[in-house]
Parts: sequence; C-alpha cells; structure tokens
Amino acid sequence: RKQALAAAYAGDSVLNSLSDTLMMCFGFFIASRLPWWVTVIFAVLLELVAAAVIHDNLTLNVLNFVVSWPALKHWQAGYRP
Repeated sequence: RKQALAAAYAGDSVLNSLSDTLMMCFGFFIASRLPWWVTVIFAVLLELVAAAVIHDNLTLNVLNFVVSWPALKHWQAGYRP
C-alpha cells in the first residue's frame, strides 16, 4: 500500500460508503437485466473512460500491484515523458 498514489488516504465517510454500496447494488440490478455482452462492453468502456479522465481504474491498480512499472506511475501522477 505504501507504493499507491493514495498512500495518505484516511478512509471514506459513512455517506460515501453508503453511496458506494447503493451504486454497487444498482449496477448489479442493471447488469442482471442486460445481456452479458452489453455488461462486458459497458464495463470495458467504464475502465477506458476512468483511465483517460482520472488516470486510475481497477485494471491499472491490479497491474501496478502485480508489476511495478515506473512509466505507469509517472503517467498516473500526471507527468509527461
């Protein structure tokens, strides 16, 4: 966790945690009603948008956890090579 960009992160508020839980439930509800391929496309699009806009997403976090890649860390921090 010391390597993470959010190492100084102290935690969520109760309201933020409740909102996250409600949005997760809503997402599962929507995903259960859509065809599987629409859900996969939507998930990939959300990952791409998050990577482009805030330079962070689940895929990048897992990649950073498995392989420490300095270029990825610089990109996430907003540096330009």
